[in-house]
Amino acid sequence: VDAHELLPGDVVDISISETSCTQQLPVDCVLVKGAALTNEAALTGESLPVQKVSYLTGDERGEYPEPKSERHVLHAGTTLLAAEQGTKAVVVGIGVGTVRGDAVRQMLSSSSTSSSGGNKDFSKRYAFETQLALWHRYSAVVVAPLVMACMLFLTNPTVAEIHVVIVQALTTLMMVCSPYLPVALNAAYLSSGKRLETNLKLYVMDKSRIPVMGSVDVFCFDKTGTLTEEKMRFYGEFNERLRACGEAELLESLAVCHCLKRVNGTLTGHPVERQLVRALGWTSEEHESSKREMESKKEGNQTSPIEIMKRWEFDQRRVLQSVFGRRNVEGRGEEYFVCAKGSVEKISRVCRPDTLPPDLVRQAREFSKQGFYTLAIAKK
Repeated sequence: VDAHELLPGDVVDISISETSCTQQLPVDCVLVKGAALTNEAALTGESLPVQKVSYLTGDERGEYPEPKSERHVLHAGTTLLAAEQGTKAVVVGIGVGTVRGDAVRQMLSSSSTSSSGGNKDFSKRYAFETQLALWHRYSAVVVAPLVMACMLFLTNPTVAEIHVVIVQALTTLMMVCSPYLPVALNAAYLSSGKRLETNLKLYVMDKSRIPVMGSVDVFCFDKTGTLTEEKMRFYGEFNERLRACGEAELLESLAVCHCLKRVNGTLTGHPVERQLVRALGWTSEEHESSKREMESKKEGNQTSPIEIMKRWEFDQRRVLQSVFGRRNVEGRGEEYFVCAKGSVEKISRVCRPDTLPPDLVRQAREFSKQGFYTLAIAKK
């Protein structure tokens, strides 16, 4: 089916048959079956792949789903890196009705103000509002004294009544200013935007924000990790109680609790999780049943493979990510477990107090001050 023939409400199959193939999505759609991995750098600038999961679970059905979060939505212009076989999505936006289309429309409407000698309509509007503001300023200066002079001439007031005449003249000035104040403000925004574009080559999409930006003294970026160092290195674990639980159990928990996905034979996902699994020496294998197995490849490690039965994606509100797994234990048969990973504060709240060391939060804060990416992990 040609992408130009798609309409909102259509159900499409977006599964990628070849592992070496990627494709760009032409529409906004909501996942209703399966899972996918996308690269949204074209829209958000975030280079890390984003995991998308199905909106419908179990026996839920819907003709036109309304997604609860961005975790279910695939946007036009993003690159589809991987998708399970049979992955289906419902089209919810096409053309200018997509997020990409809306962004392009905003840029095009703003570009008319940045082109030198460009849009004639903008030039006429800018000239009209500028002249109107100038006329209003001059007329206000003239009208108030004129009203005051007329009242003095016609009423011939006494000295005691002069203040009444002054108040009436000022009232007249305020009545003239009020209706034209929005026009004057808009003209000021346009004038400031044009000056920034001409002198500094800065193009402002929302010119009403110029007064707010004028009061900003310091601008902070949230990409400190990208600005300081690209790669991340696994430093190690801390806390004596962690070591007491057994190195094998700790490594297994760290190896299975992640959101990585294999794309073109390479594990793709958050760099922290990639480096963690790489440092532990574990590999991931995916099967047609959508189950994933993690297995240690280090020499001398006799750990049996661990099957990940269910994986819950990282929730930014809860600052938590968890997995449900199964493994075969010699002498005990199958063993089921749950691993959770997240911030130290969150993990501390979901664990029993008697299992936590008294100085856990303090130690985590000390490591954070030193620039470490500190995580906590729990297992049951």
